Amino acid sequence: MIDIQLIDSAKEIRKKYLDALYEINLCEGDIKDLSEFLNKKLKSIENIQKFDLKEKPSESEFKRVLNLILKEIEEIEEKEIYMRNKINPLYEKIESLKRDEDILYDTIKERYPNLSDYEIKTYINQNLER
Repeated sequence: MIDIQLIDSAKEIRKKYLDALYEINLCEGDIKDLSEFLNKKLKSIENIQKFDLKEKPSESEFKRVLNLILKEIEEIEEKEIYMRNKINPLYEKIESLKRDEDILYDTIKERYPNLSDYEIKTYINQNLER
């Protein structure tokens, strides 16, 4: 019914999508680690604040506290950059696959205008299982 090359394209898109999902699942541990890391940093900043707050701290005390807080913020930024560099390519891959899927669907609709959406999806799904 639908050209084998178009079915093969659908299979390839599905394979790449499943590979991307697998990579996303591998990031789950990193995301949990990030959550724990952020909670520790929050507690650390709260402890700095509790320990060092005075009515009128000296300039050196103020600088010391500021440097401790800035150090914590820099560590948070480093972790954020690491996670963004890890997750953004996966997001971009999923978005690219979505565009490929849309192009493939438009091509099928163009070549087979008499097929309903349901018929297209059913036929593709049947062939993906093979």
